[in-house]
Amino acid sequence: MIDGFAHVLRATRRLSILSAGRMVIAIATLTTGMLTASLAAAQDGDPIRESHGSWDVRCAGEGGCYISQAYNNAEGQPVLLVRIQKVLNEVSAGGSKVEATAQIITPLDVFLPAGLGMKIDNGPVVSAPYVRCRAAGCMSNPPLTGELIEKFQAGGNANFIMVRSPAPGATPVEAPISLEGFTAAYNAL
Repeated sequence: MIDGFAHVLRATRRLSILSAGRMVIAIATLTTGMLTASLAAAQDGDPIRESHGSWDVRCAGEGGCYISQAYNNAEGQPVLLVRIQKVLNEVSAGGSKVEATAQIITPLDVFLPAGLGMKIDNGPVVSAPYVRCRAAGCMSNPPLTGELIEKFQAGGNANFIMVRSPAPGATPVEAPISLEGFTAAYNAL
């Protein structure tokens, strides 16, 4: 009798583990859908004034004009939105003049302490902290010096690197964007 009960208990436990696994998969799928829907909502709604290569010049009424580019993954889900706006009053960042500021929006499920990495072509990775997370995603607002703008203008691609887990060996998510048309779009601001 006890052996029969133990067998039933083991079978119930296996069924519970399977059900829990399915529940985790369902929650992960739902969460991913909500995150990409939130980032999709953050996609630029401001009218396009002009386009240059992969970059759009948009104007937000009194908020000024900026250039932007979005990156979608292979499934068509939004992963990254980059907006760059010239700074009206040059500010110094560690002795370098800031020419522009970027607003980079990523999905919510990023490991915040790692910051957002950016690499232009085969150059070194530059890191910027996340400043806040909202329903649309997590934001990083790095200042862009003249030197960094020149690298954007001379480069072919910028790769944005997001860490989703602090676990050793975890693979970061990379979102490449094209720098084709960057110079013309930036000069149009």
